[in-house]
Order: sequence, then structure tokens, then C-alpha cells
Amino acid sequence: MELVVAPITILVCLLTGKLLDSVLPVLADHPNDRFSGLDGLRGFLALAVFFHHFLTTYHWKITSVWRPPDELIFANFGPVGISLFFMITGFLFTGKTLLPGKKTNWKLLFRNRFLRIFPLYLFVVLINAFIAFQQTNFEFLETGAMYASETVLWLTFIGFPINTYLPSENLVLAGTYWTLKYEWFFYLSLPILVVALSVQRPAVLGLIGLLSLAGYIWPQTFLVVSTKFFALFAIGGLIYLVRDRLQQFVSMYGQVFASVLSLSALLVSLISHTYLGSVQVLAMTMFFGLIVGGTDIFGLLKLRSARYLGEISYSIYLVHGIVLFLGLTLVWSVDAAGLGIQRFIWLMPPVGVVVVIVCSFTYLLIERPFLQLSRRRVDLADS
Repeated sequence: MELVVAPITILVCLLTGKLLDSVLPVLADHPNDRFSGLDGLRGFLALAVFFHHFLTTYHWKITSVWRPPDELIFANFGPVGISLFFMITGFLFTGKTLLPGKKTNWKLLFRNRFLRIFPLYLFVVLINAFIAFQQTNFEFLETGAMYASETVLWLTFIGFPINTYLPSENLVLAGTYWTLKYEWFFYLSLPILVVALSVQRPAVLGLIGLLSLAGYIWPQTFLVVSTKFFALFAIGGLIYLVRDRLQQFVSMYGQVFASVLSLSALLVSLISHTYLGSVQVLAMTMFFGLIVGGTDIFGLLKLRSARYLGEISYSIYLVHGIVLFLGLTLVWSVDAAGLGIQRFIWLMPPVGVVVVIVCSFTYLLIERPFLQLSRRRVDLADS
């Protein structure tokens, strides 16, 4: 029953995006120079993370423990979505910075990354802080030094309970912020990689591959990041290097075959029992490679409504936790135990509609102004 609700929710969210697209200028200045399949894919990946946390919320209400859901595909929705987001980052920034002869304005790149990530992130952290203080009667329960240290932890995407309110660490934001520190570690590594590649490109490429593989097989944790996830960025970069061959493959065998193959690979990744196990990683790599090659999954990724969801995907990713916490716990305290999972799951489509509506406005009011500012800076730098 749970699996039936997921495609229904996707359909409802696509229809909501289609309706909002007719009245809101979300796609008004949508750039056309990106890989269109990735634009459509982002929205579905963000929804997958939302699906994961929706059932996580159900189990938290039943057991008081924030953990992945028992249902296998829903347990994998979030991790697979996040893994593919990492691959997209590795893919795009390989093309932007790591190609031979590519000159990168690093100051502009980091400024634009800051403008892309931090405004919305700071907004959701402030909402989180407000909820924490509201739930503790706006009393100051910690010392100034503790508040200062918590501020540092949140600014570095580590997080910590605010004003002793435990749900503020993971529950209010659904814990999504942890991935941002991996994004920034990757960004900060790019100048080092560019210098190394300029000295001895083939050897350095081989070394990057070996280190990524070693970090995946024998993961270590340094400075609150695990080496296992960096293999996903490397896979994205590798796929960029072979993108032409992937496009030739899809062109040779056609959209129907490529779509069936990509969906089969996605299904394998979603029914894998080991997160980031070799089978799951290979399946996700095949799926992502086929999308880069131009597979549109029977036209789904080409839909304007899919591009709409893709454009607001960062908002969906960061804001859906607040919608879940407010809508199912604080404002309307849903009795999950009384409903049972068979009825609780049917709340997912209407909550999904609310998420898309709310995130359309957070995109327009918070994300878009800073995106336009970053694009103007690029235009000025190029002129």
C-alpha cells in the first residue's frame, strides 16, 4: 500500500507545480545551458528525500526514535536521492573547473556557492531556532558561550540542540543539513585538484580514483565527514568525462530501451539492503549515467512541471522537514499510532502539495533574489 502512495504523491506534486507555474515566475529566467535531464531529475530526488522523512516521522511518532523507516524502498528513497545529488555536484563541477585549459575565477565561484546555499540555509536555521525558543517559553536556558558554540556548529552544518530543545537538532529540519558540509568539502577541494591536475593529469586522475575507491572500501571519518561519500562525487566527475559516449549509447539504442534500463537500475538501488553497498552504487551509477546520456524516462524528465520541481528542489530538500514537523506535530498533532501506517501514509499527497506551495515561495522570496545576484556577478565578470 505504501508504494502506491508514492507515485500518486509524485503525480499530485507535478500537477501542483503545473498549476503554480501558470501564476508564479519560478521558471521565468530558467537558464537553458544546463543538462535538461538533470533539471528534471532534481525535483524527483528532493521528493524522494521527503518520502523517506515522511515515514521516518511516522516511526518517530510511534517509537520516539528518529531512524530510517522499516519499509525497504522508503528507507532507500532518502539515501539514494542524496547520493544522486552528490553525483550531480561532482558531474557539474568537473565540467566547470577540472577540464584542461579551464580558467576558474575562484573568488566568484565561492561567492556564488555561498549565495546559492547559505541564504535559504540560514532561513531554515532561524526558523528552527524560533521553534526551539518558542517550545522552551522563550527562556534563555544556556550560557552565552554555549549559544556561541552552537552558532558555530550550525554555521558549519554540524548542528546541535538549540536552547536544550532536543528536536531542534534533527527533527525540525529532518536532519537534511548534514549533506551541505560534504558539498563544501568538495568545493574547497577543487582548487587543490586543479593545481594537481595541471602538474601531472593522468597520474593525478588515477590517484583520485584510487583514493576515492580506498575511501569507499575502507571508510574513515575526518573532521566529521566520512570518506565513503566522496566516491559519489568522483563517480559524477567520471561520468562527465565519458558523457559523449553515454549520449552515443542512448542515441544508438533509443529512449524506450534507455528508459527501461534506467528504471531497472533505479529499482535495484531502491531494493538494496546495504546502503552504499557495491550493488547499490553500481546501480545508481548506471542510472545517473543514462540520465546524463539523455534518457528522459519516457518523457518524464522533460515535463515543464518536472523542471519546475527541479528549480525549487533545494527548497524542497531543506524546508520539507519544517513542514512535516509543524504540520504533523506542532500545529496538528497527528495520532500516528491511532491511524496506523495504512492510513497515515495517505497524508503524504496533501502534505506534498503543501511542501511544493511553501517551497515555491521560499524559492521566489529567498533563493531567487540571491541566484539573480550571483548571475549578475557572472555577467559582470564576463563583460
